[in-house]
Amino acid sequence: MSKGKKIGGIILVIIGTIFLVIGLAVGGLFGAVNGELDSAMAEVEQQIEDARQTGVTTYGEITDIDSESMATIEFYSEEDESWYYFTMMVVSDNYGVGSEVEVCYDPYRMNDADYVPIAPDLMMEGMEVILSTATTGGVAVGTVLGVIGAVLLIVGIVLLVSNKKDKKWTEEINARNAAQGVGGTRL
Repeated sequence: MSKGKKIGGIILVIIGTIFLVIGLAVGGLFGAVNGELDSAMAEVEQQIEDARQTGVTTYGEITDIDSESMATIEFYSEEDESWYYFTMMVVSDNYGVGSEVEVCYDPYRMNDADYVPIAPDLMMEGMEVILSTATTGGVAVGTVLGVIGAVLLIVGIVLLVSNKKDKKWTEEINARNAAQGVGGTRL
């Protein structure tokens, strides 16, 4: 039993340490990612503010949402008296077909192939969902791995310590028995 405790203790200490280190690394990674996501959120907020100040703001309507949550948003541009549409992901149940959304666009870039207007509320909700999911998921995974690692590490240490005590106790009993002439040597 003594050898089994020692081997089991060593294995649990190794596995526990690995889980604990991975849990701390995941927590640290998501802590760093959280900082980057905060920075990305500030950048999106600035992009929206710039679009509102330098472009034209109007309202459009969500005319379709496909199976991948991509909404088609149609809006009217008074500058050239034309209807336009663009697609943007919808991550909230707050919006459905027929919902009215704010649209910001640059009337001078509407015919540029790489230009896409924005729907500020949809952008902000998307960023909030990403930030919330990454933070919550990262913290949960890091915490679970860290707790598992700590428990395995503690159990492993307890096994090693109890093994050492058992060994010491056995040696004391054998020494006492030998001093009293009890026991003997096997042939």
